[in-house]
Amino acid sequence: MKSKRIAALVTTGVLTLTTALGLYSWWNTNLFGDDSFCNGKLTPSDLASALDTQGRISSVSSSGTTGLPEFRCTVERTSKFLGAEPMKVDVHTAVYAPDFAFQTRTWKSPATLSYLSGNVTGAVSADRGWVMLPTSCRDKAGFLGLGRRRLPAEHEVTVVEARLERGTAEPSKLADLLVKAAARVTESAGCSLGAGDTRPTLQGPGEEKQLDTASACGMQGFAVPADALIDGEVTPGAERVSGTASASWTCDLRFSGSAEAEVSFSTTSDPSIVNDVLRRTPGWKDLPQGQGEIDGYSRAILKCSGKDVYFGMRQDDTYTSVLLDEGKGRWTAVSQAMFQSFLDAAGKQYGCPAVKVPRS
Repeated sequence: MKSKRIAALVTTGVLTLTTALGLYSWWNTNLFGDDSFCNGKLTPSDLASALDTQGRISSVSSSGTTGLPEFRCTVERTSKFLGAEPMKVDVHTAVYAPDFAFQTRTWKSPATLSYLSGNVTGAVSADRGWVMLPTSCRDKAGFLGLGRRRLPAEHEVTVVEARLERGTAEPSKLADLLVKAAARVTESAGCSLGAGDTRPTLQGPGEEKQLDTASACGMQGFAVPADALIDGEVTPGAERVSGTASASWTCDLRFSGSAEAEVSFSTTSDPSIVNDVLRRTPGWKDLPQGQGEIDGYSRAILKCSGKDVYFGMRQDDTYTSVLLDEGKGRWTAVSQAMFQSFLDAAGKQYGCPAVKVPRS
């Protein structure tokens, strides 16, 4: 009887240990997990590299149909008893105007991102990023909206974007994830990302430093107009630059003062951004003598030493509101003067013609 009890206890112990090990593996590894995610656009290894922590990778939600380019998914990595912080990322295709990253409030502070250089257009930070599909894919891949597939309009392009809802990622690893997802989207669409086997390099943001209102963004001659500052609300603060003049370049001016306002500037000669698709967005007007096109105080495309160069300025909502509180005339004068100063200084770096920003 004693030997039977011992055998039963051993059997129970083995079963308990086996169950515990099984549960541990289920909670903390990808054993018997899915072999692909996001309708085949991402693999477990893609996600494990970007969500670089311990735990099991699992799908939270997924939309789309295998074989179609468009997709939307949310994936998380969680663990038990390991003390690892949970991570969650949303990845999907979307359509925007080509210069969306420089002009939309949802992608504010563009100089905090690292810009991809090489054959792929995009940018990443520790918690968000995007990669643009080439224009050859424009009418072949779109996004999923209200349960329906929608291709981009004539003035839009398609991107693959990611946002980490929990946790942060190494920017280079998030870039790798986005490039791989974008490559599979283009494969499904019957076009090519054009990245080849070359891993895109990142041009990271510089350190934030004190704003020099006489030479903003480290650019000689780029002066912040005196009327752009408002005592107590908008005072000289800090600036940060990211990217390179040879590809995409951005600069954020973060003002001190109670308004906590920000103005961002950008330039790019990337043909994936500066092209006929961009020119189809509403607002463009021709400049005299074939110098290029301009859209108010926010965008210009100039013909500079044989190539088209984009120049952009975006005031955040807070700064616009503060200026408008001082009167529409104040906003108009400041916006015109600031964009003019930027065009004059940045244009010299690209060999651009001197242009006059028209007053609206």
